[in-house]
Amino acid sequence: MPKVTTEEVTIKVKDHPREMFYAGKQTTDHLQQMIKFIALKQPMPDYSKVEAFVQTLKVDDIVGVNHNQYKVESIDTRAFSGQQRNKQTVTLSAEDITIGLGTGFCEILYRDGKPFGIETEKKVKVKIVDHTKSE
Repeated sequence: MPKVTTEEVTIKVKDHPREMFYAGKQTTDHLQQMIKFIALKQPMPDYSKVEAFVQTLKVDDIVGVNHNQYKVESIDTRAFSGQQRNKQTVTLSAEDITIGLGTGFCEILYRDGKPFGIETEKKVKVKIVDHTKSE
């Protein structure tokens, strides 16, 4: 029978765990949150929340808004311009950001090339099976 040991190692986290929600297409996750947001009948736009979010942005951040990713190119008080994955530059309005904030799909994903707002290292257990030794 091979010798089995378990070790705990630390690995670097390279991908943001919520990046999958910003692949450029809506999912049932988006639609369910949109229905809840509309049902609450929130007034649009809520400029205080939009301004608070926009003020946290820096040029070159990668952000997810609604179901798309953008690389921030310029920042205004209530909006920002960013480049989508298809290299097209668009300006996101306060309304776009309000919907994203209201549905929970508006966040900074990467800053300085690293995942933002999450631990960049995590511990995992690894099982090592040595077939050259027997127990």
